[in-house]
Amino acid sequence: MKKLTVGFSSHKGSILSWLIKLCLGTKYSHVYVKFYSESLDINIIYQASGLAVNMIGEPLFLKKNKVIAEKEFEIDEETYSKTIRFAITKCGEPYSIMQLFGMAYIQFASLFGFKVRNPFPNGRADYVCSELVAELLKKFKETNFEDLDSLDPKDIYKAIM
Repeated sequence: MKKLTVGFSSHKGSILSWLIKLCLGTKYSHVYVKFYSESLDINIIYQASGLAVNMIGEPLFLKKNKVIAEKEFEIDEETYSKTIRFAITKCGEPYSIMQLFGMAYIQFASLFGFKVRNPFPNGRADYVCSELVAELLKKFKETNFEDLDSLDPKDIYKAIM
């Protein structure tokens, strides 16, 4: 069995992170997947952040982020390999700034009791962190995520914690 960890964090000193936490009413603003590379002897963080889907070593990630919560999953070797292979093929895909604005619109509408979808859906053309992690979760965990374009980190948290 192999392990994958889904984590929730907050970027230290980021206004955007602060705004996301304010809108969601959470202590976290970001969701990521962590896995251990035996050959490199390091934990690797897989995420959509900055300008693209990327991987970063855990030591650098921890310098810039505060981990709020993590949930570990054990999966079989074949599923793990397929999941990591999928993750690697997504590295370099663009970050979806417009989708992030759409998520803010969803939160704003909910203040008035409206349930709306993201007005800037993009399918799998580009990603925000919650959409990326939800797509990866579907590879090894049964989920009932319907509209990946409208998911936020709080939705992922509710689904797995």
